[in-house]
Amino acid sequence: MEGLRLLMTMLPVSLMAGVNLYATVAVVGISAKFGLVDGMPEALQVFDNWLLISIAVVMYAAEFVVDKFEFFDNAWDLISTFIRPVGAGLMGLAAFGELDPALSLAGALLCGGIALESHSIKAGSRAVLNMVSPAETVSNVCVSIAEDIMVFFFVIMALVYPFVIGFIALIAAVILFFFVPRMLKWIFVLFKAVFAGVRSWFYLQEEFDVLPDNLKEIAGSGDTKSVISCSSSGLKGVSGMKGFVLLNGKSLIFVCRKWFNSRKCELPLSSISGARLRHRLFLDILEVGYRNPDSKSTTARFVFFKDQSALAERLLKSLPLST
Repeated sequence: MEGLRLLMTMLPVSLMAGVNLYATVAVVGISAKFGLVDGMPEALQVFDNWLLISIAVVMYAAEFVVDKFEFFDNAWDLISTFIRPVGAGLMGLAAFGELDPALSLAGALLCGGIALESHSIKAGSRAVLNMVSPAETVSNVCVSIAEDIMVFFFVIMALVYPFVIGFIALIAAVILFFFVPRMLKWIFVLFKAVFAGVRSWFYLQEEFDVLPDNLKEIAGSGDTKSVISCSSSGLKGVSGMKGFVLLNGKSLIFVCRKWFNSRKCELPLSSISGARLRHRLFLDILEVGYRNPDSKSTTARFVFFKDQSALAERLLKSLPLST
């Protein structure tokens, strides 16, 4: 029973370590040091160490500050890709250290894998937030504080009610698994955005992109020369996808491929109420206000890398009521 309790405790602890490793270690260590939780698994007493607790608290304080600023939080997450899963694995190795070596290693791999999953979800979602959120720093601060509260709450609850919280963590891990590929895609986009941002210091793309042959038919007739590759947000059926935006005489069009199907979203120029280009650290975001078929005001966003700034500016000037 003690082994099962330890396993069910480490599941949510590992899940939260993927979100904030240092806060997780600090909570477990302080709980062990001061005996805050009755019946805490004896194996977790290994975290009853002032040096370990002190390092965790100091690093948590650093992450608390960095995590509030746009794109600095993404840089921290990218570095933490090599820290959080490994740290969770080491926590598992320490917790399961008295078991058979094979079981101890299996426990460490399980803890590291679960942490990698939650880390991917966090890093990917924060990348999306920084790329498309209109609130910038405000949204960063709110999400970061919410993450910290979640980590503290679930780790404490895991120590007090390991079977209930462990079961919840197991279900959450299974569900989150299906979102990992999409989050990894956004992390890859972030890598490309940083590279393009550095490249923009020396080179800006002046020539429009060429629309691939498999998208020309769905794009329709008209001018297909003013084409820019980008990602979309706020467009029905194609939100969050990578594709191409182009402007013909009547509409602003976004086309893309998903699996083996071509997709298209078209905004008639007559429906556009305004447009502006927002400059971020590593991205430019073209925001286009328009009225959907239900006459409701909506905002579509097209995300460009920094080395495409000149093309984004030219597209903006071609739109009606640009600001």
